[in-house]
Amino acid sequence: MKTRRRQYVSRPSSTSTTISTDLITEILLRLPVKSIARCRCVSKLWNSTLRDPLFTELFLTMSSARPRLLFSLVEDRELCFFSAPQGESSSTVAADYHLQFTLDDSYKVCGHVRGLVCLADQETAHVICKPSTGQLFPLPKVKTKKTFSVYSFLGFDPTDEEFKVLNITSGVQHRVLTLGTQTLEWRMIECGIGRHYPNRNSDGICINGGVYYIARFHEPVVAIVCFNVRLEKYRVINEAEDMHLLGSSTVVNYKGKLGVLTKESRRFELWVLEDAETHQWSKNVYVLPQSLWENVAGEDELYIVGVVGGTDEVVLWPEDVCDPLYVYYYNMERNTLRRVEIKGMDAVSDHTAYMTLDYVEDVKLMNYV
Repeated sequence: MKTRRRQYVSRPSSTSTTISTDLITEILLRLPVKSIARCRCVSKLWNSTLRDPLFTELFLTMSSARPRLLFSLVEDRELCFFSAPQGESSSTVAADYHLQFTLDDSYKVCGHVRGLVCLADQETAHVICKPSTGQLFPLPKVKTKKTFSVYSFLGFDPTDEEFKVLNITSGVQHRVLTLGTQTLEWRMIECGIGRHYPNRNSDGICINGGVYYIARFHEPVVAIVCFNVRLEKYRVINEAEDMHLLGSSTVVNYKGKLGVLTKESRRFELWVLEDAETHQWSKNVYVLPQSLWENVAGEDELYIVGVVGGTDEVVLWPEDVCDPLYVYYYNMERNTLRRVEIKGMDAVSDHTAYMTLDYVEDVKLMNYV
């Protein structure tokens, strides 16, 4: 094999210089994900550098500081992913295309943590996907009788650095699958808090090793449930006395704490769990002026997606997604509403769209999940 010579530009002093490995790493850390994939083909050195655990962890850390909006769009069995900058002050942002694939059934995103996305169909099949690397791994099917109530969540334990998928069927069968092992299998676990059904209108959220979701126990009892990912234990979070969970209530990450946000027309009610041990909550109510709402949102019916960290803006999403595609940001402190257009998704504007917040790009390649 011929060796290609490197040519360096000589300085006036006639001293030749090379770019240090550390500097190359710093440059690579600032490249977009697609460029990282191409750079793996430059040389064995670059490929080794980009696969090095130190580099991938540094890239993940930097990506965590600039989370993105993640869009999954479905038409029939075709599923594709886009992501766009989150919380940008500009009125227009461009979406990046990640990947598209065909599945045997219609899937929906049931959780994403640290770059991993968990997909689930309406019955017993799950798929783990990493949009930033284009990888897709099917999980073993849940062995259970056909049921109409299947719920799944993806959680991450920061202590042992483990990803786990939680599956609840018929409100009584609880299973956990731990990712990162060569032999993947579902394990039955005890619930301990009674039969309950997670609310389909409100997604769960993983905060500091706990998966939180709103669930119905028996009519008309509705409560917040926390699943400890590391201990694989459930507990119910007691509500405040005048706190009422509605169908529009959404669990959110508010400054690293569990928050429950409810929207009724232009009125937003935010509860924040200040102390998880004593179940102490704080409450804030915000009402957006009607004129501002009409000027920005018009007649669009918007629902809550979550809260952006740092700016504490509520992200809103229209019930009917169409072209042009807009995302709305409501700043609770300033009581302002703004609209951001997402460019680059025209080709899939007729697809059924689903959006989540705080997506982090991770360039670590998965050998298995």
